This record gives sequence, C-alpha cells and structure tokens, in this order.
Amino acid sequence: MANLKVEGNNVERDQKDIVRYCEKAIEAYTQSLKACDIERSPKLYAMIQSNLANIYVRLGDIKDKAENYKKAIEAYNEALKSNAIDQFPVEYAIIQFNLGNTYSKLADFEEQNRNKYSEKAIEAYNESLKVFTRESFAAYYVTIQNNIGNEYGKLAGVENIALSINNAKYGNLM
Repeated sequence: MANLKVEGNNVERDQKDIVRYCEKAIEAYTQSLKACDIERSPKLYAMIQSNLANIYVRLGDIKDKAENYKKAIEAYNEALKSNAIDQFPVEYAIIQFNLGNTYSKLADFEEQNRNKYSEKAIEAYNESLKVFTRESFAAYYVTIQNNIGNEYGKLAGVENIALSINNAKYGNLM
C-alpha cells in the first residue's frame, strides 16, 4: 500500500491510492467468497470474511466511516459462523477482538448510538477474554482490559483520558 505522507497534497493523493487498493481488495475478496463454500471450507471462508472485514475497517478509517465499519462488523460476524471457540479458539478470539475494535470506532463516530456500540464492543472484548487469558496471553489480556476500560469510560462520559491529561500537561486545550 501507499505510504501516508504529511506533506501537502501527498496525503490526499496517498489516501486516494489507499481507497483504490481497498476497493480492489474488496472486489477480490467478494469474488473469492463466491467460489468458497462455508460448508466445504469453513476455515478458508472465515479467513476471507475476516480479511474482508479488515479492509472495510481500513477503508472506514478514510471515508464513509459508518457504512464501512458496519460492513466490517457484518463480515466479522460472518467469519464467526465458522470459527467456533471450541474448534478454533485463537481465531475466534482474534475476530472478537477486531469486532470489539470496530464497534469502538463506530461508537466514536456515531454519537447517537455511542452507548449501544460501546456495549457491543465490551461484549466482543469479553468474548475474546475467554481465550486471551492473563495466564496464556498476557499482552493481549492487558490490551483488551485497557480497551474495556476505555469503553466504560465512554459510557461514563469520560473520553480520551490519556490525551486530555497529556494536553493539559503541555498546555494544549482540545
């Protein structure tokens, strides 16, 4: 993918490249899904759906946020259909983690549904903690617990705590 540059018009041009590559990836994954049967190749189907979801998240970071994040959520949920926790626990947990992150982004973007999406993010993060335990996956566990704390902070009306503290410390007001 194109590198994001901070110099003048290069940012806009590079974002256009990223959008174009994302759209090409979506088309390729969509074609792949047409040829892949969930019953015969559940693992492959889930991988393609998860890859598709990741691309929608990337595209949503640049444009049509709500639409693309919601498409990502649909694809992650589709991937979960063939990634049961008892069969593929790590894959299940990764998808749940990504699903939580996407709900969190949607909560940040859609203020009128913030609580609903933050609660969905917490649910997904808690699902991932069924696999990513403190004993087995300490780094993931810490990250997920932090994300859950962030979501509860949103629900309590406290946003960007670290950023706010940093800005106050250095005299920048938001």
